Amino acid sequence: MKFEKESLIRASPEKVFGFHELPDAIERLIPPWENAKIVQRADISEIGSRAIIEQRILGILPSRWIAEHTAYEPPRMFEDVQLEGPFAKWRHRHVVEPHAE
Repeated sequence: MKFEKESLIRASPEKVFGFHELPDAIERLIPPWENAKIVQRADISEIGSRAIIEQRILGILPSRWIAEHTAYEPPRMFEDVQLEGPFAKWRHRHVVEPHAE
């Protein structure tokens, strides 16, 4: 199954991509009600870098998510793949493109 989500962000692609390169970007993106604990941060510019996140699914079931960065093409795209986690398969590709607005 493939899921795609598109968001319009009123900023230049370089600025949007630069946000994702911040060391604490993951903390800024996870909603506070998720109660996720960042065990290890990843550096999106480093292929092979891994993020480890622990949280509870439905507030009860412990879950550990390990994602590895597999592609980095600034300021257009980066990608991570789940090595361990709640999904059977997960490839997360961020594509940043300019918009007419």
